Amino acid sequence: MTKLFFDVFPTLQVDTDSRMLFEQVEVMKITSTSARNHIRVHIRSTHLIPKQAIFSMERQIEQQLFGNTGIPVTIVEEYHLSEQYTPENLMREYRDSMLFELEQKSRLERNMFQHAKCRFEEGNILCLTMADTIVAKGKTESISSYLEDVFAVRFQVPVEVRVDYEKPKESKYKKLNEMQLRQEVNAILERNQALQAQHSTGTAPSGEMAQQGGGEVPWDTSEGALQMLPGISGQASSKEVAGSVAKDVPKGIPYGHSAVSQGTPKDSAKKSGAKENTGKRQRERTARRRKSLPEDRTPEQKGAEIASKAALLISAGIIR
Repeated sequence: MTKLFFDVFPTLQVDTDSRMLFEQVEVMKITSTSARNHIRVHIRSTHLIPKQAIFSMERQIEQQLFGNTGIPVTIVEEYHLSEQYTPENLMREYRDSMLFELEQKSRLERNMFQHAKCRFEEGNILCLTMADTIVAKGKTESISSYLEDVFAVRFQVPVEVRVDYEKPKESKYKKLNEMQLRQEVNAILERNQALQAQHSTGTAPSGEMAQQGGGEVPWDTSEGALQMLPGISGQASSKEVAGSVAKDVPKGIPYGHSAVSQGTPKDSAKKSGAKENTGKRQRERTARRRKSLPEDRTPEQKGAEIASKAALLISAGIIR
């Protein structure tokens, strides 16, 4: 024997919209698990009820009737609708509720179903067209089972779900991401090759040599090169050149430093601080790079791992 919903739950306080939706709904039975830790309310309705309203009513029953017991309540719907609700019409009218219900289960499945193309053939064959991706193929069975269960159990309208796949459209953002990823992989591979070369020869890469050496080059002490200096002409000897340069150096400035480059003590302090900050940032970047690679692996092992990851990305079609 069935009873009306608010005859079964007379003390339930709900808003006007919820009361109108459930006023003519019949409660067929109430069941619970053997441990009495989950209650199911089986209802029957002659009109569609949005899934959002069903979930809201479940929460109201839990909070008002079961208090702090923490016992979950699930409302199981069964619809007896008119013949005008064909599978195609049901999909159109109930699609938002399906999306909402799928989101509670899996946001990924919800997004896939939202972007899928739906059409009906021969009345009860639901054809879904999804993007041809590994993720879509992995979720196809779950989405198909959900749809078949909703139509068969909830609406008593069995449907057959068939899934087709189409090549996804590439967006400019995806191409930019692939290009950036490809550049990062190439940079990692180049760096790994440099580490392998350093390990095999026992020398630092040229970039590190340039940083450590400060960009200095050997001084050419030939007589021809000395004659190229400003103010030096003829066949002047090295001693004469040294004496000429020494005369132009102001007192108090160490030999080898020009007055222009020396600047004021304040300028020197600024330059010194800038150099220290630059060196500190370089040391921090080097420490972060070294921390990201375990020290117990040889460069050959690191190279093999990076090459394997790059090959996996290429085989998956992420990069080409």
